[in-house]
Amino acid sequence: MDTNEQQDDEDKRYAVYKRIEITARKLEGFRADSFVDTKNLCRTCKHATITRQASKNNRMINCSIVGKNVPDDIVECSDYTNILTLNLSQMSDIAILLNNRAEPAGGYL
Repeated sequence: MDTNEQQDDEDKRYAVYKRIEITARKLEGFRADSFVDTKNLCRTCKHATITRQASKNNRMINCSIVGKNVPDDIVECSDYTNILTLNLSQMSDIAILLNNRAEPAGGYL
């Protein structure tokens, strides 16, 4: 693979990374701006589905891990996963491949 192809590959990976980051920040911002009281762990969790009626400030939070609605004042959870956290597949998509040296260059390197 020549340097132009490597640069193109790196540019593509960086573009994917930026798209994922922008989408995650939009999701987090949407959730943060949509609720009056945002002091709750579920607001930034991947497993939460949060609904609220327009006429009420009462939220319904459904946790896909628990499998049912949970109270809206959760502050600690052992299965909490931040929305901005990338999974292994997403990390491998944006990883920059490094060339290994064919032979050590002498000395400590």
